[in-house]
Amino acid sequence: MMDDLQQDEVENFLQNNPDFVRKWQSRHFTVDVKRQSLKCTLKVPGETGYSATTSDTVLQEVKSKSRGYTSVVTENEIYREFVKDTVFEVNVDKQCHKILQNACIVLDCERASLFLLHGTAKKLHLVSKLFDVTATSVMEDTIHNEENAIRIPFGKGIVGYVAEYSCLLNIKDAYEDERFLHEIDKSTGFCTKSILSVPIRIEMAS
Repeated sequence: MMDDLQQDEVENFLQNNPDFVRKWQSRHFTVDVKRQSLKCTLKVPGETGYSATTSDTVLQEVKSKSRGYTSVVTENEIYREFVKDTVFEVNVDKQCHKILQNACIVLDCERASLFLLHGTAKKLHLVSKLFDVTATSVMEDTIHNEENAIRIPFGKGIVGYVAEYSCLLNIKDAYEDERFLHEIDKSTGFCTKSILSVPIRIEMAS
């Protein structure tokens, strides 16, 4: 039966079922394949016709040819691809999942998570919304709800500290930092090595 399928039939099915395509890609695409899929072309000053993709080796080659300018251009192209990938996504959870996936690819990190600040001024706490997102994860496997959400008191742990002081933390060895909450690793079985934690603020118009 499968041998009777024509290419145009397959293409038509894929075009009419974008959700199926996204889920299939999330389950079967490796990190390297996803990196290669985020392709961008740029011109390097002094190098006629030179083009590059966002793969690690090519990025290093581009930076060595014209350090500074070309690396900025390349990163801007990557960000544009990310915007294209997320701007038309109307589901906020899916959009955030895509952003975290792209962050994993660009930063070459194992996992990424999103915590939201909940509560009143006197009793604030952070709640996990998306947890342990990877470059190949499926959103349904990473989204948290009231039943499985991780709750961290405001000001506690790395995430709580970043939320309280609205600062960026880049920690090389998480286990050497006294603010790190070991309980989360114990409950998940994951061994955190380094952490990049960034606050996201929404400025409300007065």
